[in-house]
Amino acid sequence: MSEFPAHWDFKAIGEFSSRVRRKNTGGECQDPMTISAVDGLVSQRDYFNKIVASKNTEGYTLLHRNDFAYNKSYSDGYPVGAARRLKAKDKGIVSPLYICFELDGEQIDLQFADHLFDSDWFVQAIFGIAKEGARSHGLLNIGIEEFFSAQLPVPPLPEQKKIAEILSGIDNVISRKSIRNEKQTTTTNLILESVFSNSEYRQLPLSEIALLERGKFSHRPRNDPAFYGGKHPFIQTGDIPKSGIRICEHKQTLNEKGLRVSRQFPKGTLVITIAATIGEVGILSYPACFPDSLVGITPNTEECDPVYLHFSLRRLKEKLLQMAPQSAQSNLNLEILGKLLVPLPPLNEQRRLARMICCEDSRASTESTGINKLQHMKNAVASDLLSGRKRVSV
Repeated sequence: MSEFPAHWDFKAIGEFSSRVRRKNTGGECQDPMTISAVDGLVSQRDYFNKIVASKNTEGYTLLHRNDFAYNKSYSDGYPVGAARRLKAKDKGIVSPLYICFELDGEQIDLQFADHLFDSDWFVQAIFGIAKEGARSHGLLNIGIEEFFSAQLPVPPLPEQKKIAEILSGIDNVISRKSIRNEKQTTTTNLILESVFSNSEYRQLPLSEIALLERGKFSHRPRNDPAFYGGKHPFIQTGDIPKSGIRICEHKQTLNEKGLRVSRQFPKGTLVITIAATIGEVGILSYPACFPDSLVGITPNTEECDPVYLHFSLRRLKEKLLQMAPQSAQSNLNLEILGKLLVPLPPLNEQRRLARMICCEDSRASTESTGINKLQHMKNAVASDLLSGRKRVSV
């Protein structure tokens, strides 16, 4: 706290808010909400494509616009759960497991609170008052009184508003870029949908248009250090890019001993994941080895363009998931993978479609990179502003 400006306060959440206890008496509201750490308080209909709330919701908490709800269930990147504000609707109902509260507008600005509850200060404050002994059913072990006793930094209201203005401005830029990115993804999907819905195109099993070969590496590097190092790239499931086409990065390499017990696939080979994570696909930018959780795919006919095949396989990911045997850990074998039907337009049409999709993918990749940079910048700026290390002019 020593770095805090002297005129800032450090207040318990209960000092600038009051608990919301109102119930959905008589079923006044029929719009159950859920908390998404990323998307905020959203309708269950929109988030899950169905209602997962109980049929009788009279015991649910009725929120009004600008009320907050805290879900102490942790998720990736949100170790203490998330507190989010109802922004988009006048009313909504939430599970009685959520801790709900409204803010004192004379002490704290709503937009400032949005950023404060999304900051490291909130994480540290909740961890600081959570009871020992961990979690129950994925929920942090914290009571209502403990939650309202958690302390957070509260600058004077004019500074709060200025801090919120700066951080919300960055959020607005991120949001605009995300919308553009979604439009480009939609365009790519529409291009592929036009192919997959065209009954004039032949549908051929993947095994008829390509050679399928699992990676061969009986000694996994993570299990035997004797094979680590060297000049031969070793690709694993996590190296397949979530967007784009080329596999350009790798975290491990094999030495000559490792290469002898493996199989090096040439540059340009399509690679698809078939174990645990299914259907992630890319094209090797260099010769590389990989384990048997990946399959190398090489078109065996001049009628199939590899880049077009890459996009088709990416589009068929859901189909592959449906084809996988139902087990604790999803996986495919070559026989199942080979049965996957792929539409095959004339070669010149494949190449035209591939160029169009590459163009859209390149734009989307550029936007994604920009969004990530902005998010990192916002996190750094938020850390400085919310700690008082950098001051705002009011």
